[in-house]
Formats: sequence, C-alpha cells, structure tokens
Amino acid sequence: MSGVVVTKADAGAFAPCGWEGRDGVTAHVLWRGAHGARTALLKYPAKWRRDVPEYVDVDEALLALDGCLYINGTAFRDQAYAAFAPGAVRLASQAPDGALTLSFFAGAPSAKAGMTPQGLHDPSKDVRRSGLYFDGWDAGFEKINAPLWQAASARIKLLRREASGAETFIVGTLPLWRAAQAEKYALDLELLVIEGDLGWDGVDLGAHDHVYVPAGTPVGPFRSADGATLLIRSHGPFKAEAI
Repeated sequence: MSGVVVTKADAGAFAPCGWEGRDGVTAHVLWRGAHGARTALLKYPAKWRRDVPEYVDVDEALLALDGCLYINGTAFRDQAYAAFAPGAVRLASQAPDGALTLSFFAGAPSAKAGMTPQGLHDPSKDVRRSGLYFDGWDAGFEKINAPLWQAASARIKLLRREASGAETFIVGTLPLWRAAQAEKYALDLELLVIEGDLGWDGVDLGAHDHVYVPAGTPVGPFRSADGATLLIRSHGPFKAEAI
C-alpha cells in the first residue's frame, strides 16, 4: 500500500474552484501533478450557465458522473466521455439541473473569454463524445493490453489513447469477484470507482473514490462484492504485471 494515495469522495472537500467564468462551481481535487496538471471532481449547481464564448488553453477530458452538463448544445450525461484539445471553444455551457463531472487537466485550468486565437486549437486531437450508453463495451481486449482483467471475465471500453501513449478506459467487473493475485503497473495509474465497490487489504472504495498508484507499487488482490464500473487512466501505455 506504500505510495498509493486514496482520496475519498468527501462532500465536505469541495471548495470554490476559483476559475474565471466558473462562479458557483466547486471542485474536489483528487490528484495534482507537474505544471498544474490535476484530476478533479467538478460540481455544477442547478441553473448554472455560461453564455460567453471561452476556451481552455490546456488539454481537458471529462466524464459525466451525475446530472447533465451541456457544452455547445451536446449533452454529457450517463458516463459520457469526451476530450478537448487546448483551445477548443465553448460557445455556451449550462447545467439546468446541476452536474458532477470527473475532469482531467494537463495543466493549470483557466477559462479564457473570447474565441480561440488562430492556430491554438487542433480539432483532430479532440475526442468525440463516447461511452457505454452511446456505443457499448468493446467486443474484446484487442485495444488494451490487459490480460489480467481479461482473465477475470471483466468487460472493457477504451475511451482515449493519447499521443504520449496514455490510455483511458472503463472496466466492468462481476459481483462476488476476487482476483487471484496482486499486481503492479509499468507506469503511474489513476483509478476512480464510477459505480459499485472495489477493495483490497486495508482499502475499501465506493462510488467516486479515487486511487493514485505510482509505477511499480503493488496493489491488490482486488475484490468486489457488488461488482464495479471503474475508470482507469494510465499515464502511458497500460501494462499490468501479476506479482
């Protein structure tokens, strides 16, 4: 367990995010990296809206966890995922009934009012909205090198593979599941429980709990009583090794 950082989904940990154009939005930062990079839960209050065009000058990815957030008229609900390359413009955003998202930022986030400066945004690096409720699970494990999850009869959905090799995917486990062995990862890894439960010796995780696992740190053997839907982000090509 040494080196593993567990952050619980504590409602009391939310605080005003302090970003321009995000009045009323609160954040629970789950992990901080170099150059301002962070992973955070963002909570949008009911009736929140932003009608001024804006852009964020760092890479941003989000997963809808609760409620619905509209961005440029597109609805993000039911675990919808998308990624926006630096400079992607938001003409309008709103959360009529409130929303909760898991958001990944490659640097310090800051919404800048106005249209995107020419040359800043490369739309080919955006990731369109996807998710289990839109296009289902992947047919197999051909896209992800995850033989341990495959052996556990888990299901998988690849959401994004970045130029750096970083991979983001969803895993679904069966109820009453227990892994045979502990494991470790070639690169740093983040895991968030979307639904259900996950645990191992000394750790019990529920919905929206987050774990940061440094490369080479043993974790597990995993177990789940009710089954779990997990969001995993590997900070490079995913590779797990049984130990």
